[in-house]
Amino acid sequence: LPNPSSSAGQSARSQLWRTQPLSEQQRNKKKQQQGLSGFNRVQAVSADFVADVGDLPPLLNDILLRAVFGEPATGLRVPLWLLRQAGPHLPEYRQLLAHHGHAELCRNPELASELTVLPLTRCELDAAPIFTDIILVPIALGLVAKQSVGGVNQRAGLIVSEPLTGPADRAALALEFGAARGRLHCVLEALNLARRRLMGRAVLLGLAGAPWTLLARMAGDPGLAVGWLYSQPEACERLLDKLTGLLVDFLVDQVAAGAQALQVVEPLAGRLSPNLFCQFALPRLRRLASEVRARIGPGVPLILFAPSCHSVLEELACSGFDVLGVDHTMRPEHCRRVAAAAGVAVQGNLDPALLAYAPSEVLRDHVRRMLRAFGAKRYVCNVGAGLLPETPPERLAELTRLVRLLVEDLSSKNE
Repeated sequence: LPNPSSSAGQSARSQLWRTQPLSEQQRNKKKQQQGLSGFNRVQAVSADFVADVGDLPPLLNDILLRAVFGEPATGLRVPLWLLRQAGPHLPEYRQLLAHHGHAELCRNPELASELTVLPLTRCELDAAPIFTDIILVPIALGLVAKQSVGGVNQRAGLIVSEPLTGPADRAALALEFGAARGRLHCVLEALNLARRRLMGRAVLLGLAGAPWTLLARMAGDPGLAVGWLYSQPEACERLLDKLTGLLVDFLVDQVAAGAQALQVVEPLAGRLSPNLFCQFALPRLRRLASEVRARIGPGVPLILFAPSCHSVLEELACSGFDVLGVDHTMRPEHCRRVAAAAGVAVQGNLDPALLAYAPSEVLRDHVRRMLRAFGAKRYVCNVGAGLLPETPPERLAELTRLVRLLVEDLSSKNE
């Protein structure tokens, strides 16, 4: 593959950012695929969306991509988007949640795409993560899920209601890996619709949970899954490898459906000791990054967010992803040094509680210090955890204006 910093790499990315019209060969291929059915049709999902991508709006706001790959932007800008930016802090979301429920919001492409774009109606953000739930993958494998406890003003989510009792129990052996890819088609449709609704205003971000986190969620209790790693390591290895293969296909399909960047989340990595993480979780993250990159080519940033992983930050930075997401408990200077040594960009670090509770002057002070520590190059401004339900909706626009103003005062130490 072309080196991202080379002229060939930049040219390849430019071609990916700006979609081209369908060729006659692509149109004929699409017609042939429309006659496929069953598992063959599932395998054609990616190619089918590739044929459609030529009709999608081109990306007009590429500030995030330029920041990730260290390319110059027009004017001094730091890209900004927020974890869980379409969530219970927005009244429109609460209304939809009360009427439809979280599962329906995730599995209905029309509703999911509407929520994906919703935050951009309030302020100018540089990325729009697809509205989804990582539990859709276990559901696609045949597990049963239910709504987690909580009202419309709290964080909504899905949990596995009939968890595995072991990595090689009857339910684990019956997981439907062959059919799962096709059952995730609702996410691809939502991405395709969201890409059209965005009209190039922001990078459309695909999303998936990492293998270890999915295994822990399928166990119903992360502590129980940790025990499996010690008591049944071979069975865990086999199940993690199968999950990794499915996730590679799923992420590639998301790009084919219209995603312009991908984020893999590993929120339960902090439950592992450094040794367990390096033995079980890290190899799958490396495989994800390597195999997805080999299939999608250059130009689509791969973001990894694994909070509470201070002890393995260097390993995460060198795992093959383009962006290292960090939480709000880490020192910015340390994160910047680790990322710079690995040649990757950094994302995150702002405490979401600041947006929910802090007076404007306190928020301004923290954002100023964070931006000075990270600098204007290869940094994506974001929170270090999902936005809190208590966050006033108007804080999104306030943060956007604040970052735009403060970035002009950045120290020249990162120039």
